[in-house]
Amino acid sequence: MDRIKNMGWGQWILIGVAGSIFLAIIGSTEAGKVLLGLAFIIGLILLYFLPAIIAGRRRNPDEKQIMILNVFLGWTFVGWVIALIWAYKEHPKK
Repeated sequence: MDRIKNMGWGQWILIGVAGSIFLAIIGSTEAGKVLLGLAFIIGLILLYFLPAIIAGRRRNPDEKQIMILNVFLGWTFVGWVIALIWAYKEHPKK
């Protein structure tokens, strides 16, 4: 698990590109189209909860409040942007 946490942005981009190529190859069959659709839906869900995920990874002390804002107002885009900014906000060390 620590290995995943220590991955840089370049590695994540490489994984994304490789995954996209894989999905494009399997997308040419009917079963592949279903898998592609599921991957797209999962990607949208992850994007929707991105502010809450970032808050958790950064150990933001307001993580629960960000999650609540994200769940209830994230669909308004304004609520999603506010949650994202809040997730990235620096907090003083105690």
